[in-house]
Amino acid sequence: MDSLISNLRGLWIPNSALADRYRLIICQLDGSRRLLFSFASASDLHWVVTRAPWSYEKALFAVAVTDGTVDPLRVSLQKQFFWIRIRGIPPLYIDEETGLGIGEAVGDYIKTGKDRNGSFLGRLLWVRVGVDVEKPLRKGISIPGASWSGNKLFKLEYERLPQICLYCGVVSHTGFSCPRRLSGEIPEPTYDVLLNAERKEAWLAKREMEEAERETVSGGGSTRVGMHPVKHSGWAMAYGSAGFSYYQDDQIETRMG
Repeated sequence: MDSLISNLRGLWIPNSALADRYRLIICQLDGSRRLLFSFASASDLHWVVTRAPWSYEKALFAVAVTDGTVDPLRVSLQKQFFWIRIRGIPPLYIDEETGLGIGEAVGDYIKTGKDRNGSFLGRLLWVRVGVDVEKPLRKGISIPGASWSGNKLFKLEYERLPQICLYCGVVSHTGFSCPRRLSGEIPEPTYDVLLNAERKEAWLAKREMEEAERETVSGGGSTRVGMHPVKHSGWAMAYGSAGFSYYQDDQIETRMG
């Protein structure tokens, strides 16, 4: 527990100056695995809450805000907040109305993310949602649209997703201890790691690079796109004119602020 407290203090109050010692007070509640935090600044609390979910050693570290009038051991940690990405939605439907519909279908809708210019234009739709972590995570959502017949299924991606059970899809345990797996109810995984938005982004980037590399080789060009060793001492990346898109950290900050 001491290691966890030290790590949290370093993440949440990174300034180590003596004057900052009392910006965050942490105490462990007797006879439990819960911690109680007291923030001297509302802005520090806001920073922590808006950047949830948090994890420690790949497991979810659930957080909740209380006004101090309730026994902290009775504060529910069942609902945690995530940014969810949805790809493939036509630009016409990337708006607050679609975000609201998706958010309410998944959990408690908070808001729809915008880019740094305050618009909804982009290749993804972001929705901030409160999710019941004791239930299986939603893998996708069906959306009716004028540009396709009937309902179309769109996959959901959860940003900063900790380890989940790939058998039943809950966050509270992993597949090793899943009761539904152990009972034989779910003998095979029904989820995959691409529910994690950052893993999905890395997988898509890798696939684009591999496709561009195959096109370059088949076209007889001399440019190689991909990873190659440099004097046996490391790896470098070379790329040609193919366009790659990456999700930048400053966009995360803008959206979460």
